[in-house]
Amino acid sequence: MNPADAPTFKGLASTLTAATPTSEANFFGFYDICPFSPSNEELVLLSCPGDFLKMPAGEVAAVRVWNPENDMFDTVGETRGWNWQHGARQQWLSDGTILFNDLENGRQVARHVGRDGRMIRTIPMAVGALNAAETIAVSGNYERLAKYYDTYGYHAARNDHIDQSPHTDGLWAVDIATGNVRLLLSYSRIAEEIGVEYKLSTFVSHPDFAPSGDIISFFHIDAGARDTSFMRLLAYRFSTDELTLIGEEKVSHPAWIDDNRLWTWARQSSALKFVSRGGFLALPGVRPLARLARRLMGSSANALLDEGFFVVQLDGTNSRRRVAADSITEDGHFSKHPEFELMLGDTYPDEVDNELTLLLYSLAHDRRVPIARVLHDVHTNNPRLRCDLHPRWDRTGARACFDFMHEGVRRVGIVDARQGMAAAGFVPMPA
Repeated sequence: MNPADAPTFKGLASTLTAATPTSEANFFGFYDICPFSPSNEELVLLSCPGDFLKMPAGEVAAVRVWNPENDMFDTVGETRGWNWQHGARQQWLSDGTILFNDLENGRQVARHVGRDGRMIRTIPMAVGALNAAETIAVSGNYERLAKYYDTYGYHAARNDHIDQSPHTDGLWAVDIATGNVRLLLSYSRIAEEIGVEYKLSTFVSHPDFAPSGDIISFFHIDAGARDTSFMRLLAYRFSTDELTLIGEEKVSHPAWIDDNRLWTWARQSSALKFVSRGGFLALPGVRPLARLARRLMGSSANALLDEGFFVVQLDGTNSRRRVAADSITEDGHFSKHPEFELMLGDTYPDEVDNELTLLLYSLAHDRRVPIARVLHDVHTNNPRLRCDLHPRWDRTGARACFDFMHEGVRRVGIVDARQGMAAAGFVPMPA
């Protein structure tokens, strides 16, 4: 990386240790997958022209492996099944091969390729999440997402099950070894078990396996008018075939701490639940007024609505504990350190400097440590083309990588997180 190409950072991580060039757009996507190779030396990314600033609808993105040490790239495939927020769910397998989503004549599939780009096989279902044993993958319907939650869908995808019976769509599973696909949880079963009415605009998204692979969390969402929605966070346990409602109305960005604890942003106000479920937020002018009230009230709104980050116990009680009530007052994307009780996260752009904050939060010490401030340098007013940091740990927990935009071009940056870890009260991991 040429230091002249790097944006100005503020905080403990005042400089990038590596960043992709500005000659094209490079990005990873969400915060729930590690982009680093098993050896921790390379990252798997997506790439497209730097001036491509629209919602993808079947355009090709290259799947590339980046070595930040020598700043070299190798193209290992291409995909038409991707979006800005989740990428193509590209990820390394434990043997050093790579998995990513694609479209084949509109059908949602996953490609399994070697590090050299050699095609190994095509899996007959897109992958939303893969368990740690790499034996089972689950996914929603990406055409349904494109219709009702378009930021996370594949707009060129086709699926025969969309808009059909609630018995024939829902959360899907595929056996990685055999390629056998089955409907794991139908919309009709979900609605019956959690006591809600099925709606045509219902969809599931954001599946994420717990560390052991026996539990998966996911969103069950009823889309509403004017960008409103009623969200539910559910957990399904494979060993007992048990479905659990974790939270609803306002719940977002879960992250597994261990098999028994789930970190998530939530709101516990029963009044807001009634307002949201009744569709009042979709009335003209209501949402702008709600946003204005939140800005004026600031953290006081969190206290009033009992809103913030919670740690939920999945031990049959679903008990929850509010964390970081005074230090993290807005939603963000967090993930747990590979070893320590330490969360890596971010904020959305602030309204004064248009900067995002990269931060650490110690669960063990209740301590927030900002490690960088990053300009949200997006050259568009379309909020669907935002670039969240979506920070991710490397395999050892010594570095953090994140997506950002510099001069309107999407890039991936890497920072040394050890100084921030020490400030948060932890002995830093080796480089």
